[in-house]
Amino acid sequence: MLVAFSITEKNRPSHVEVIMGVLGLKVAIVGTVLAIVSHVRVVRRYDRLGLGMGVLARWRIDEARWRVFRESLAEVAQPPRALPNELKLPVEIPWEGIDVIISSDAFCVGPEFQPLEKNAVVRLVGPVLEIQQRVPAGRYGTRLVAYRLPAPEKAEADVARLTEHFTTQATHSRNRVRKIAWVALIVAVGALVWIVVWVMSVARR
Repeated sequence: MLVAFSITEKNRPSHVEVIMGVLGLKVAIVGTVLAIVSHVRVVRRYDRLGLGMGVLARWRIDEARWRVFRESLAEVAQPPRALPNELKLPVEIPWEGIDVIISSDAFCVGPEFQPLEKNAVVRLVGPVLEIQQRVPAGRYGTRLVAYRLPAPEKAEADVARLTEHFTTQATHSRNRVRKIAWVALIVAVGALVWIVVWVMSVARR
């Protein structure tokens, strides 16, 4: 009986190990849930764009305009610290042209689809529409990326509408992030207090 008690006490995890185990389990669960939610969000955005929901601009780019766009891409990417274009675009397009569709949360250039974050910023440089945004990088970080799309002639009115939309959206997003951060902080402190109380109650047994 004494031997069994000794082995049990020896193999019993320490309080630190218990805390680390609980935190590790929470991180794994949260990470899995966030990955699933992110995938579902992308699929929904793709479906919404295909149905024309939330579309802010829609253009038809012909072969001639595509060539002008391709020639201007190098000039836009020349300035120091210019970001590379994240879109993989063909050198040529079909003779009937391709569609460029931009909605409040995604865009497509022909078959190329890309979701948009609420921090997106747009600017027009000749025949090139550049969209910059921060996207998740790694587990906790973000990185700034750029997408360069073809724009038709006289696209200033459309771009002005896009700029106004994304500027307003970014402001609302920052306010929402602040609120979420406060809620997350309160929840984290509450969880930490609960873990400390639970460990102390276990230690008294």
